[in-house]
Amino acid sequence: MDAKANVSAQETQAYAHAWFSSPGVDTWWEKGAESAAAKGPSPFSCEQGVGQEAKLEGKLVSTATLSLAVERQIRLRQRKDVRRVYDEGQSWAHHLLVLVARPNGLEFSRVGVTASRKLGGAAARNRAKRLMREAARRLYPQFVIGWDVMLIARPRILEAKEPQVERALSALLKRAGLST
Repeated sequence: MDAKANVSAQETQAYAHAWFSSPGVDTWWEKGAESAAAKGPSPFSCEQGVGQEAKLEGKLVSTATLSLAVERQIRLRQRKDVRRVYDEGQSWAHHLLVLVARPNGLEFSRVGVTASRKLGGAAARNRAKRLMREAARRLYPQFVIGWDVMLIARPRILEAKEPQVERALSALLKRAGLST
C-alpha cells in the first residue's frame, strides 16, 4: 500500500510546496536552529561526554551541537575585529606560525586563523588553517579569557603534523602570557 494513500487532502495541500512532502521529517536546518540561536557573552564548558545532552540557553541539545555553538562564538570573524588585532596587537613568532593578540574586553577569548597565498594553493592554505584551528580548539581551555588572538601560518607549517603545531601554539601562548 502506498504511504501517501492514507494522507488527507488537507495535509497533502499543506506539504505540496515543501521540499520534503512527508509530515514529521526533521531536517538538518531545524535541528541546528537551536544552536544558531545560542548567542551571548558567556563561554560554555563541554564537560559532558560525546552523545550526552547539555543545556544551552535553557534548551536541551547534544554536546556535539554545544561544541559547534561554542566554536562559532569563539571565532574572530568580523573584518573590523581582525583589523583591530593587527593594528593594536602585539605579536610573537615561531617558525610554524605567528600569534598576534590584544585584549578584547569580553568574558571569553576569540581566535582567528589566516594563511596567505605565499603558502601555496587553496589546498595548502586550507590544510594550514585546519592545523591551526585544531590546535587552538584543543588548547582553548588554557587560554586566558578576554583576548582576541590571530594565528598566521608560515610556510613551514605545511611540513608539520598536528602535534607539532599544537606544541608550537602552546609555546607561543606561554611566551605571550596568554596560557593559564
